[in-house]
Amino acid sequence: MVINGFFPFGLLFIDRSPQGERVRSLRTSELGVHISARLNVLPRIVDRINSEVPALFEAVKHHGPEHVYTDTAEGRAFPVDNNLKYQLIADIDSLFGLLSAHAEESRRTALRNFMARALS
Repeated sequence: MVINGFFPFGLLFIDRSPQGERVRSLRTSELGVHISARLNVLPRIVDRINSEVPALFEAVKHHGPEHVYTDTAEGRAFPVDNNLKYQLIADIDSLFGLLSAHAEESRRTALRNFMARALS
């Protein structure tokens, strides 16, 4: 079963040894669960960011010359709704955090798998 383009219970990758026998399924492995969860969360975060950005663009439309920093004058901040501002910051932080966690877990797993194969 596929929900929103993603497999809900893990990815369907199979790891095979050089001799061709099945070693283990990534579907049931720690990395499979890790990747599947992030693949299901990431589009939701991106959808939230995409729904918040138009409101931010709307706030920026009221930007005037008094808001611009120049060599001779300091600009002023223009008001943006606090809920919008902090939800957007939280969503972008979540996006970067998930991407960073995924990259780190993938790096560790790849290194662990490489070392296991090199030492066997």
